[in-house]
Amino acid sequence: MIKLVGLLLIITCILFFPYFVLGKTPFQANFMVTFFAPWNTMKFPGWEHGIPNKPIGLDNLNLFYPYKQLSIDLMKIGIVPFWNPYNFTGSPLMADFQSAIFYPLNIFYLLLPMIDAWSVMVFIQSILAGIFTFLFLSSLPIQKTAAIFGAITFAFSGEMIVWMGDHLVASHTILWLPLILYAIERRRLILCVLALTFAIFAGFAQPLVYVFVVSFVYALYRRAPWQIYSAFLLSIGIGAIQLLPTFELFVLSPRRTGDVGYLFDQFLMPLSHLISYLAPDYLGNPATYNYLGGGYHESMLSIGVVPFLLIFLVRRNSTVKFFWIVAGLSLLLGLNLPFVRWFYDLGIPLVSTFVPSRIFFINSFALSVLAAFGLHELLAKKSFKRLALLSILCLVVLGIWYLIKAKEPVMQRNLILPGVILACTVILTATKRWIGVGLFVLMIAGQLYFGNKYLAFSDRQFVYPSHPVFTFLQEHAGFNRFWTYGDGYINANFATQYRVYSPDGTDALFPARLGELFYATETKGQYAPSPRIDARIGRAREGESMLTNPYRLRLLSIVGAKYITDWSEGAFLPPPLFTPVWQQEQWHIYEYRDALPRAFLTSDFVVEKDSQKILDKIFENSGKKIVLEQDVKVDTISTGSAVINKYLPNTVSIDVDTQDNTLLYLSDTYYPGWRAYVDGAETKIYRANYAFRAVVVPKEAKRVEFYYKPNSFRWGIIISLASIIIGFFWWHRYER
Repeated sequence: MIKLVGLLLIITCILFFPYFVLGKTPFQANFMVTFFAPWNTMKFPGWEHGIPNKPIGLDNLNLFYPYKQLSIDLMKIGIVPFWNPYNFTGSPLMADFQSAIFYPLNIFYLLLPMIDAWSVMVFIQSILAGIFTFLFLSSLPIQKTAAIFGAITFAFSGEMIVWMGDHLVASHTILWLPLILYAIERRRLILCVLALTFAIFAGFAQPLVYVFVVSFVYALYRRAPWQIYSAFLLSIGIGAIQLLPTFELFVLSPRRTGDVGYLFDQFLMPLSHLISYLAPDYLGNPATYNYLGGGYHESMLSIGVVPFLLIFLVRRNSTVKFFWIVAGLSLLLGLNLPFVRWFYDLGIPLVSTFVPSRIFFINSFALSVLAAFGLHELLAKKSFKRLALLSILCLVVLGIWYLIKAKEPVMQRNLILPGVILACTVILTATKRWIGVGLFVLMIAGQLYFGNKYLAFSDRQFVYPSHPVFTFLQEHAGFNRFWTYGDGYINANFATQYRVYSPDGTDALFPARLGELFYATETKGQYAPSPRIDARIGRAREGESMLTNPYRLRLLSIVGAKYITDWSEGAFLPPPLFTPVWQQEQWHIYEYRDALPRAFLTSDFVVEKDSQKILDKIFENSGKKIVLEQDVKVDTISTGSAVINKYLPNTVSIDVDTQDNTLLYLSDTYYPGWRAYVDGAETKIYRANYAFRAVVVPKEAKRVEFYYKPNSFRWGIIISLASIIIGFFWWHRYER
């Protein structure tokens, strides 16, 4: 173990040299300020010739960092991070599985500055994956040297490296798999429960399903005692505090019903993709701006050339057969074959909504295990000739591929390095004495080259730097929302990072009705299912007059989008509807005069229940007339005022002044778990304008308060605590 940890630390220090020595961070901030508004219009002193960057990790920029920052900031001031009010006109935060609020390793965010905690969470993945894989391999009948080799292979496999650079939570989920298998192998109930639970809390659903399936099947294969199977139920019970709110959000999200056929078209790999086992950059690499394919991190297969060779040296035994089957199935389910497409078209819950190529996580782990067995066989049986023949055969394959398939210079160039490694392997087989050390060196060197090429490191000054546009919104917008016109589009989720309010949002899970409503601005008011990953009021193309789309104007009005940012001359936001309120260089901010207050009183409403009819009425109406789905009794004419006096993630307090029975409309997302109180007495929340909230306010009422108290979380706590208690008694009886 000491040797392994030493190697893991050395490799990590080399791979993350820019962080440990140069003070940079493994976060794609350079990419962000180079290509994303509003920073891409700025000039940064000292960077006149451009900021070096790698175009990877968009989800980290747009999702994981802002959500994590908000969650941690709320926890530090004693607020449970239930709700994110800054995007989607409000959306669940804790229930969003990827927020990973309960993940134990979040302790780093509480102890370290945010960007350093993020950096630790990136590089610790390979260290933990290596240690856990070594523990599992050491429990199998192979040499320690081979176990170390397999552990390093998986820890720095192509799949682990690209996902740690692109998608923080994915590899944190998968790294617990080898520890779970170790616990099954050693019959450690509590360790199995903990590892499964940590995988749940790590925050990525698709790899989590694979982890549970592979682990459970392995327990069956090993004929584990019944107590081990109970670990799966216990972990789900303990994870209920996360799983129940997430399930509630999933049911209400576009994921449950959306068309995902395009995922299979894009992410079922052709058979020609198998060449990437030897040459992962055959089609180029996005980090070097020469990638000719799509979804690079979604389609990674490589575990390294040397480990790939070693898997063919394995002698069959029951464990080897198991991992060959796992490797084979996890490869087949990611390939574009007729029966595979048929399988995904069956509509199996969850599976039919998955990105199919993400199963390559399991393929990489299974092949890493087989590579360890292969090295064990090589060292034990001295099967050097077989390794040499395999290397020569792969060289021939690369040569043929070079001549027949490699038409572009980048394809030809990126076949050279794998060829060199194969040639060195042939030479090593002749030395025999140093072959073990040589194969280690070749494997580590290859993975370091790959990791150094792909991983992005940024200067800390570019981690969400201030910008005058955000400064104005922070100082003047208050609770009003903003929206972006034309080419200066500001990614919606940046609003969360800067604590300003945008109606738009991008995420894996969000309320589908909001997405349907916003999408109607692109379908001329016709109902259509929500897009899978975003809710966005139809963007205005540069040069398009804002007056050409009345559906968009109406939506901007009812969500309270008072400010419109624009990076142009503003000729297409004509007065008097749009009034300039701020300008700096080419950036302008306009006030949209028809934007309604975020909260207002009204007695002007109609009732409709059919989705299309609701949309029709919304776009026919003007001003403060709203659409309800249930009738209410209020005065025909009412007057009064509503002023938001407190607006926190889980709480909204509104002072009202009215002498009539009326309605209070709040342009925040209607969602289960929100409760309303009028002067302390609970009252019903009605769905208004398809996706928002309204409550009846009796005359002379003074205050309306909204609190987010989700029952899914309450039941989750109860089930989690009960499961922990049961687990304690089982541990006391079974392991003690």
